[in-house]
Amino acid sequence: MNKENHIRIVGALFIISNILPLLILIPVSIFAVVFGTTATLSSMPDWISHPEGMIGIPVLGFIFILTFFIVLVCTVPGIVIGYGLMQRWKLARPFGIILALFSILNFPIGTFISLYALWALLGKDADEYFNPDRYINW
Repeated sequence: MNKENHIRIVGALFIISNILPLLILIPVSIFAVVFGTTATLSSMPDWISHPEGMIGIPVLGFIFILTFFIVLVCTVPGIVIGYGLMQRWKLARPFGIILALFSILNFPIGTFISLYALWALLGKDADEYFNPDRYINW
């Protein structure tokens, strides 16, 4: 297997590892909205006598929305970088190296993906993959 295949595999791994949290978050979001709405509507008569109970639902809603956007902000760059690696975008290599360095902290799977990505993205063969006009084969 040559370096070109390894870099394409790294791109696919970046896409898969960053789509999975979104695929988990979408059903959880739907469940939270349905459950939160049901709980809110069923407890409305109690709010008349105990208005302090109204504070928790907006706070939980804010925490959930914040979590959703944090996951979105953390996963979209990985998907774009993975696609860029597969399409030979020149900026995908340095950003892929940076993403791999940050992903080392995602133990254990992220660590293995990161080590494989660093091995594939660093080296002369990776230079040839992203800039094939630089090297002339005689």
